[in-house]
Amino acid sequence: SGFIGCHEISWHCLRKISQLSEQFGDEISIVFNLEPEKGLKYSAYVNFDSLKQEFNFDLQYVSNVSDENSLKLLNEKKLDILFIIGWHKIVPQTVLNSAKIQLGIHSSLLPKNRGSSPINWQIIRNEKNGGTTLFHLTYDVDAGSIVDQEQFSIEFNDDIDTVYSKAIVASLNILERNWSEIHSLTPKNIPQDE
Repeated sequence: SGFIGCHEISWHCLRKISQLSEQFGDEISIVFNLEPEKGLKYSAYVNFDSLKQEFNFDLQYVSNVSDENSLKLLNEKKLDILFIIGWHKIVPQTVLNSAKIQLGIHSSLLPKNRGSSPINWQIIRNEKNGGTTLFHLTYDVDAGSIVDQEQFSIEFNDDIDTVYSKAIVASLNILERNWSEIHSLTPKNIPQDE
């Protein structure tokens, strides 16, 4: 598998994916992270140096994951699965095409709160429930079919940080719960209810 991400949630999910990959005998062929000097412009940026030390995967720091060099690296790996979790911009179809299956995580119960800053919007709209969705990535933003979802409650005294932490925990639960199907390349495919 391959992984693209640069946020705090990316770090936690990559660590879980690395652990599950070791457990199931899967291999993480390549990981992309945003160059640190560019990453510092974005909130919740985290680099993956500590995870590279722990799991020894091929880690590439890039400013553009869809440039010629990055695409060449991705296509050479002939990936079964590409995870894109917590990347700072929409990834073009050329990147998605580098793997047989493309999975992402969105911090809402899709199709609700599609698009950027879902946690902020849940708080702004005073929603009582948040959640996380593991889904198939498509050209349309957050519109691909769903693998699994996990809901959590948003309490009156929650803020961005506490809801973000709940989203991380939910994401890790979903990855663990679905890894056997991900491992066998048969993740669920439930169309979103428009």
